[in-house]
Amino acid sequence: FEMVWSVDQGRLKKQTLKGEPPVTVQMILKAMGDRVDERILELTQDRLLLLDKDGKTKYDWRRVRRP
Repeated sequence: FEMVWSVDQGRLKKQTLKGEPPVTVQMILKAMGDRVDERILELTQDRLLLLDKDGKTKYDWRRVRRP
């Protein structure tokens, strides 16, 4: 996925522009949309915890440290 994103007032805002394979990306974007605006619950060097617009679903992104 190729995206543009920004952080504004405690929110992560991103828009998907394109990706590979294009047919699959378009199918995903049609089902889920191309824009996201999620509240940031936690942001550290190792973790990004986001809250979906539904107010219930959390997305917990973790940094993978490679040896």
